[in-house]
Amino acid sequence: MNSTHFQELLRKHIDGTLSAEESATLEAAMESDPALRSEYLDLVALEVGLEAWAETHASKLPATPGFLSGPAPSNPWFRWRPIAAAAAGLLLGGIGSATALTYVAPLFSAVAPIFRESFESIPAPATTGLPNGETGWVGDYGELVDSWQKIRPASGRKMYRWIAANNQNDHKSTSCVGELYRVVDLHAHRALIAEGKAVIQASAQFNAIAFPESESYNFAISVMAFPGPNPPSRETLREIVTGVTPATMARQNHRGMDRNQDTWEKVSCDLRLPADTRFIVVQCSMAHATLQQRRLTFDGHVVDDVRVSIGRHVY
Repeated sequence: MNSTHFQELLRKHIDGTLSAEESATLEAAMESDPALRSEYLDLVALEVGLEAWAETHASKLPATPGFLSGPAPSNPWFRWRPIAAAAAGLLLGGIGSATALTYVAPLFSAVAPIFRESFESIPAPATTGLPNGETGWVGDYGELVDSWQKIRPASGRKMYRWIAANNQNDHKSTSCVGELYRVVDLHAHRALIAEGKAVIQASAQFNAIAFPESESYNFAISVMAFPGPNPPSRETLREIVTGVTPATMARQNHRGMDRNQDTWEKVSCDLRLPADTRFIVVQCSMAHATLQQRRLTFDGHVVDDVRVSIGRHVY
């Protein structure tokens, strides 16, 4: 494949307009030609670098018509591309392209949403702690609320609020981490997973009411993969979360929640799935971060807009 054709396919991938046939062609080219992989990294790294720069400096960009108008790109990893493209002249002319090239993103194709949870039409999560085969939300003591003091949902009309870091099956008074779990059945995607290239991307948004300067909170999202034929038992999960048994998992932890209850903070993680994966467990966590403040209860800590998608890693 010549460079011009390759760049054309990459551009269509970034714009979210790549057909299934073109996607297969792009994947085959990436797998067989190291030079094309290197060219991909240069182009996509520049795109992502511009995207990151644009998110930080969007308010300083000139109000050129069309920057924020029109439909958002269908590819979720490049939804900021209209602004990033506008910023390119400023970035490349001002500080050079080397800065942008420090950012690298994986290439995914055939991305499909598994769920997006805004807690709108579901019953309150069961307060039974770790899942035990069920596929709904379960976790520590908490509730669904439409607001909490000045906090409004990140998406929709509901959000989940942690009340305490224990549950019906665990009454320990020393716990300081609130957990929320969901088991997801991936049998419908077993053909993709069997290729050994399937990747799960998970994200969630977190917030809290204003809290004292003396306090600090950490929050995280994790994804764990399990083979079939049945979902993991509570005992299996307990051994994993306590560190007794290793697991195939990814985790993104954010240390030091901000004190601005008007803004939501997002974390995300990606997990390459083993070929025998049949279930994943998504875990959202909120933790008291300092020894002095550690306690069982939470005053106003919430999570919302939990998203999980599956895609194919090119190489």
